[in-house]
Amino acid sequence: MRLRFALAAALVWSAASPAYADDTATAQALHDEAKALIAKGSWAPACPKLEESYRLSPAIGTRYKLADCYEHTGRTASAWAHFLGVASTAKAAGQADREKEARARAAALEPKLSRLAIVVPEASRAAGLEIKRDGQVVGAPQWGEALPIDPGAHEVTASAPGKRVYRAQIDVGEAATTKVIVPALEADGARTAELPPAPSPSTTATIAPPPPPPPPESGLSRSTVGWGFVAGGGVSLVGGTVFWILRSSKVSTLEGECGAGGHACPASAAGDIADGKTYNALGVGMFALGTVCVGIGAAILLTGGHKEKAGASAHVVPVAGNAPGLGVVGRW
Repeated sequence: MRLRFALAAALVWSAASPAYADDTATAQALHDEAKALIAKGSWAPACPKLEESYRLSPAIGTRYKLADCYEHTGRTASAWAHFLGVASTAKAAGQADREKEARARAAALEPKLSRLAIVVPEASRAAGLEIKRDGQVVGAPQWGEALPIDPGAHEVTASAPGKRVYRAQIDVGEAATTKVIVPALEADGARTAELPPAPSPSTTATIAPPPPPPPPESGLSRSTVGWGFVAGGGVSLVGGTVFWILRSSKVSTLEGECGAGGHACPASAAGDIADGKTYNALGVGMFALGTVCVGIGAAILLTGGHKEKAGASAHVVPVAGNAPGLGVVGRW
């Protein structure tokens, strides 16, 4: 029986040892690369190499170096946790000096730790409620506890069957405690609401529905209407000037056809007379309209048109009568 067990163990070891040897060699190579980067002061690129080295071969020395790397890159909570892990492993291995050093490093980091408390009131604890921090489930025993976390950006989500999913982007400051209060989730899990960033560190952020969008603005601003009147009035004054010039041209023509007094006009001058009257009426009408529009626009602008919004509108319409002309219809 013992012989069979020994043979089986030998077979298992012989099958596993090549892969183990490969992992150990890769872990050592990554560890050496990380040490070379650290020697140059490049801590940030060294940390991922130490992480992978420790995953492949969880040596206590690699873990200590990884904790040191985390501390140098500002990941205080991760460094603190790994130093404590090194101390525990060193104690079990009888390495008193290493245990003492690791515990001292952890104790020095403790006052610098950032913390995040996710508070879930009873009224918010829907059936099947699941809280996650950075994609990792936060169990109910952790709710309400200010637990160590690396400073920086984090995401907290709350979800439950048949409920909407809420997300909060939390920015945890260095050596600060941030609190997130989860409200009762609304029905309809088909939609997801994105929340604004949480307040500054050492404050309380509440995961809550986003504020309703502001009602759409209706109509035109008073300033737009005012300037519209001024511009329209300017165009009308220019038009009146054009018609007045045409009217003056017809008057000169008629003076040549009818004489100085205008009492002996031939029949052929009837068209010029009619045109002259039309140009005169249009010129006067457009001058009057332009003056009115400019006055109205100026009045609107001077009474606070740049500050208020109003459902205002205006447009020019033809006016029928003995003399053709234009008019303004509007509200403001």
